[in-house]
This record gives sequence, structure tokens and C-alpha cells, in this order.
Amino acid sequence: MNRERKARLNIISSLLYQLTALFCGLIIPRLLIDAFGSAAYGATMSIAQFLSYITLFEGGIGGVARALLYEPLARQKTEDIARIVYSISRFFKWIAFGFLAYTFVLACIYKQIAHFESFSFWNSFLLVLVISISTMGQYYIGMAYQVLLQASQLSYVTNFLAIVTSLVNTALILILVHMNCSLIVVKLFSSIVFVIRPLVLSVYVKRKFQLPPENEVSNIPKRLPGQWSGLSQHLAYFFFSNTDVVVLTLMKSLSLVSVYSVYSNVVKMLQGLTNSFSAGMEALFGELLARGKDKQLSQIFTHYKTLISMVSISLFSVALLLIVPFVRIYTRGVTDADYIQPVFGFVLILAILVECLRAPYHCLCIAAGHFKQTEWAAYGETLINILFSVLLVIPFGLSGVAAATLCASAFRFLYYVYYLQENILRRRIYLFFKRALINTADLLLICLIGSFLLKHLQLQNFFEFILTGGLFTALSILITVGVNALLDYKETKWLFGKFMDQKKSDPNGKRKRSLN
Repeated sequence: MNRERKARLNIISSLLYQLTALFCGLIIPRLLIDAFGSAAYGATMSIAQFLSYITLFEGGIGGVARALLYEPLARQKTEDIARIVYSISRFFKWIAFGFLAYTFVLACIYKQIAHFESFSFWNSFLLVLVISISTMGQYYIGMAYQVLLQASQLSYVTNFLAIVTSLVNTALILILVHMNCSLIVVKLFSSIVFVIRPLVLSVYVKRKFQLPPENEVSNIPKRLPGQWSGLSQHLAYFFFSNTDVVVLTLMKSLSLVSVYSVYSNVVKMLQGLTNSFSAGMEALFGELLARGKDKQLSQIFTHYKTLISMVSISLFSVALLLIVPFVRIYTRGVTDADYIQPVFGFVLILAILVECLRAPYHCLCIAAGHFKQTEWAAYGETLINILFSVLLVIPFGLSGVAAATLCASAFRFLYYVYYLQENILRRRIYLFFKRALINTADLLLICLIGSFLLKHLQLQNFFEFILTGGLFTALSILITVGVNALLDYKETKWLFGKFMDQKKSDPNGKRKRSLN
């Protein structure tokens, strides 16, 4: 299968998965809030966040391993591929054992640190244990194989498997809630469903790549080159990603964690939809770097950057307009927390938008294996987020932690722009400012027109919301295309030619190939 077909399958499968996640993510939180209350749902989100601390032990080895796999995959060096895969497989199994100990400690102390009054000690203890099952299975069985599939541009395999397990999980939760099962039972069966995914992945990879058995592979490294730099990057990103919920848990309340999670779930789903259009981008960058095709890499980077910008602005501008009407309808009847937080929603959306716009820059740095060179920017981003969150959460609450995330994300984005210009692509800085101007003009125009229209609309139910959302999305796409065609005609023409299958033929009658 050629790179272009893989890229298309990765984009399509990732988009389908994100749509599935959006569908499931809208159903599950409301089901759990209605059945068990905002505090209990906030507790499940908080526990999941604390359990995600296991990735501290992961040490960023996934990104390091992918960077190391690009060259042997491009050269089809099976022995080298096997050494890397088995090395990280052993590493992840040790993580799984460490995770067991960490889970037990968290289960013992969670009720005290979160002030979870609704559950007894033993119920809180069991809730932590059952939520941990899926993560345990992922690290012990499937993580190494998932890394290999990502590096070989076969992410569509994991995406399609994730679609199936997500739908099964949602259906199962729906059934269990209507059977009046306890929260612990619901989360137990949900975790079991997600253990199926790594089991299937392990079977598929062993058949697909025909790797020799581990005991027949010599010189399996105990530590991968660049692992410590990957560790520092990973630790920084981990603390950056988890700061908001932890600060709210420790300095505010679980009800606010629930409010944060409702907004965050929606915005993260939009981020996932946006990232779908860049599925496999890092692997493609890595292959081109391994083959030394610098000129082609620069062209493809420009194409991807334009595509991500157009998709991000189209989706997040609509979110800016409709996030509060959506939450108002979604949480109607829930009175144990104030879910209408327009300033918080606005700032959070801008923060995640910045993360989406910088995604091509981040992927290229990982593909190039520049972990050590860029680690101080990761430290800076994390420190800004933690410091500002702690300072702003008391006077501004949810809006304070969102503002901290926005400042931190913007800092790292600007750093990437400078770093790529000086070290990898040697791109002229005016290209960034040109794209930033186009994106800003596009966003402001959509929001101005949308705000005017929204004043004349009263959204009372999901049917009216869906109709309005469809109208605003179509409007945002039209405005985005118009603004980009006016200010960046060449790239807009290329994107339409690519995705509308209207590419010109070369003099020999063959279609031009843009992704190889």
C-alpha cells in the first residue's frame, strides 16, 4: 500500500473515530450525571486523571521509539524493528507492574484527598481499582504494538478497532444504567471492554509484521538512544495536560471538576476531529526525513499546516458561538452545579485552538527526533501553566486555569515557529505571520456574522441546536474558504484539487503525487 493511500485511510479512519468519540462522549457524561450526580461523575474524571500519572513512568518512550523506527521501516530492516519493539515491550511491562502499586496507593488515599463524601472508603477504593483495569491492559499488552503501527503509518488499524470498542462501551453503559447498576459495576464492565483492544492489536501485529520471536532476537537494548530527553519532554507535557483538573480538585471542588469536564470533553472532541486531518502526519514526516527529501518535506508541511488551520478555524469558531447554548441544553435539569460559564468556555476554546494550530510543528520536531533540542520549551510551557493556574484559580476559578493553559500553549507555539525556522525547515518567518493574519481575519469574521445571527435565535432543544450547528458550520466553511482563497489562493487551490480529486495530470498523463 503506497503512502498516499495510507494517508487517506489514516485521515478517514481518524475522522470516523473522532465522530464516534463525539457521539459517545455526548451520551456517556449525561447518563452518568443523571444517574449518579455531578460529584460522582466528577470523581470518575478525577480518578482517571490521577491514574493517568502512570504515564510519568512511560518516560516519553513512545515518541522516541517512533523516531527510531522510521529509518528501519523505510529500509525494511526487520531485525532492527524487532529489537526496538521488544525493547519498549519490556519497558511497558515494567510500567504495568509499577502501575499496580500506584493504583493500590491511590485507592487507599483517594477519599481523603478528594473529600469524596458520597462514597464510603471501600466504594471509593473499588472505584479506583475498576477504572484502572483498562490502563493496565493497555500498558501490559498493547502499547508497544500501537507504537509500531503508528510509526508504519497504519494508525487506521487502531482507529477502526477503537470505533468498535467505543460503540460497544457506550451501548453497555446505557444498558447497565437503565438496569440501575451501581457506578462501580458500570465502570468495571466499561474497563473490561477496553481490555479487548490491546489483545486484538497484539494478534494483528504479530501476523502483519512477522517479527521473529523475542527469544530469537539478539542485542535487544535495555534503553533506547534519546530516552532521557524523551523523558523530560514527556514529564513536561504530562504536567501541562493534567494541571487544570488537579488544581481544581485540590483547591476548589469536585463539582467544578465536573463542569470543567463537560466543557473540556466537547472541546477535546473538536480537537480530535481537527487532528484527524493530520493523522499519520508525523510518520510521513519521519519517512521523508529518513530519505533526505527536504524540499518535498517543506512542501508537504505547508500543505498540512494550511489544512489544519482551515479545519481548526472552521470548527472552533462555531464552538465559540455555540458552546454555551449547547451546555445549557445538555445540562438542563441539573441543579447541583452551575454549568453556564461563558468566559471559561471562550478562553478554553482559544487555548485548545492554539494547540491544534501548532500540531504540524510539534509532529515535525518529534519526527526529526529533536527531543533534547526542544526540551526547555516543554519545561517553560509546563511551568507557565502550573504557576498561572495556582495564581488565578482562586480569584477567577475555571476561567483562571483556562487562561493559564492559553498562555502556556501560545508560548510553546511561538517557540516551535522559531525553532523550525532555524533548525529543520529553514522557513522564512513571514510565512508564519501571513498564516496568523489569515486565521485571525477568518475567526473574527465568522464570529461577527455568527454573533449577529445568534441574537435572533432561541435554541430550546437539541433538534434546534443541530440545525443551527449545521447552518453555522456551513457558514464557517464558506467564510474560511473565501478568506483563504483571497489571501492564500495557491494553497487553497491545492487543497481543493487534492480533496475534491481534481488534480491536474502531468505531461505523461500521470497524476501528480503530492504525498511521496
